[in-house]
Amino acid sequence: MLIVNKIKIFIQKINSLKSYLLLTNIFLVFFLILLNQMGVISIQLGDFIFFISLVFLLSLYRPSWMVGFFIGTLVLENINLAPKELGIALRPYQILGTLILIALISLSFKRKALFSRLKFIWLDWLVVIFGLTNFLSLFSSWTRESFKIVVVIISFIAFYFLIRIYLKSFNALKRLLPYFFSSSIIILLFGLWQNINFIYNQSGLEVMPGRPNATFTEPDWLGIFIAVFLSVLYASWYFILGVEKPKFNFLKTTKFFLLTGLVLAEIDLILTVSRSAWLGALISFLVFLVLVGISFKTKVFWQTLILFSSLGIFSLVLIMSLHLTNFQLFNRARSVGSGLQKITIACPKKPTQLLAQGLINKMDELKKYHCRYIKLEAIKKEQEAGQFVTEIKRVDPTVNIRSQIYKQSWQEIKKHPFLGIGWGNIGIILGKDKLGNALNSSNIFLEVWLSSGILGIITFLLLIASIFYLSIKKFFLTQKHLQKTLMMFIIISWLAIIIPNLFNSGILLGFWWVWLGVSVSLLAYSSKGTSFF
Repeated sequence: MLIVNKIKIFIQKINSLKSYLLLTNIFLVFFLILLNQMGVISIQLGDFIFFISLVFLLSLYRPSWMVGFFIGTLVLENINLAPKELGIALRPYQILGTLILIALISLSFKRKALFSRLKFIWLDWLVVIFGLTNFLSLFSSWTRESFKIVVVIISFIAFYFLIRIYLKSFNALKRLLPYFFSSSIIILLFGLWQNINFIYNQSGLEVMPGRPNATFTEPDWLGIFIAVFLSVLYASWYFILGVEKPKFNFLKTTKFFLLTGLVLAEIDLILTVSRSAWLGALISFLVFLVLVGISFKTKVFWQTLILFSSLGIFSLVLIMSLHLTNFQLFNRARSVGSGLQKITIACPKKPTQLLAQGLINKMDELKKYHCRYIKLEAIKKEQEAGQFVTEIKRVDPTVNIRSQIYKQSWQEIKKHPFLGIGWGNIGIILGKDKLGNALNSSNIFLEVWLSSGILGIITFLLLIASIFYLSIKKFFLTQKHLQKTLMMFIIISWLAIIIPNLFNSGILLGFWWVWLGVSVSLLAYSSKGTSFF
């Protein structure tokens, strides 16, 4: 009878509106990825108008449902649903977010707003000022590209306020988390599939061969997203550690899903070979351990350290044993500090002078010794052909490239310190990468200063620094475990997203602005009593 009752309870739980909505999100994300990979997403203008009309009506009827789908589709950065006639690219979350906002404005005119009005705090005003500085930058350099990017940034700021409007209670946050988790797991599995396809000499449709990018436009963006996803998992684990008298079955099930998600995320993160994301995730993890040590007994700290470190090692061993990557991972990791990379070369005979030198600056230098760079999988073939195969160090090319980018960016800042040069215009100066994409400043702060001027960078720095400072302050001041958990999430996710952006510029990613909205919401309501918690 006990088993029968448990089955009945389980059926009742899944046979609910929440479950149906979550399943809808899972199918929506899965089939959008599938259709995009098959290359069959080609929406006609008439179909597009019908689609947005339907979504708009649903947004009027149940905006809270649509916010869940908005969160669920944030990961779909490389899927364009706009018809060719529009001449622009529209990601699924951009369409959903825009229509939800229009629906909310329409409802407010009829005094039927389902979300209460937002009470601005000074961090919100910083976001507004930052948006205005982007319009000012257009006066310095008006181009079609810069205007288009400014419009995109303003739309992202609108999405930031959508999150601020919606996220006014812990229950609201709990309603969004399943959408975030389910979509994240789907893209992690998709990223793993991409890499397995590549390893077996099939087309994984990766932007950079051997480095999964899943539904993002670059492996680095996937890496940064995974680092933030790991922060959510760490925060969830921290919350469980402090729950008093939890239900055993609930605790066991939750821990299983968290640890499974952790292993999958770590495997994908390693496979992206994104060193900036590795660094952000590592520092985020170390700070997580420190905060666990501060909050709980020493025994809990050591248990957490051993468990999570073991899972990290297990993920790495799994990758190496199953040969899921052709990259020299340890060499790649060491190059973060040394600035040097080991490469495998093949030569007609032993290059004594080259081996004595032990280091090259550029690949072209190999020609002087009649040597050439080869991939790891080609070692056996080259040896069988009688070639002398060895390893040698070279100066990491990305170090030189970034160094030049930083110098050129700084030179442009000195020329245009007040208004900047406008968004997208630095690419004209820096040129394009191997894929034909315009280069950016490879640093989010340089990019903001170059693009929106001195007022933009001051506002941006004040906003980012304030979030970090306030979260640390509130973590140590509060005695409530839930509030501590949410403040800890802001701290470690801040590190996970900002540290990689010291070497990248991901300000045009939708999840970056949603993270900002979530962080400010948690800070805003933690200082207004217990309404949120």
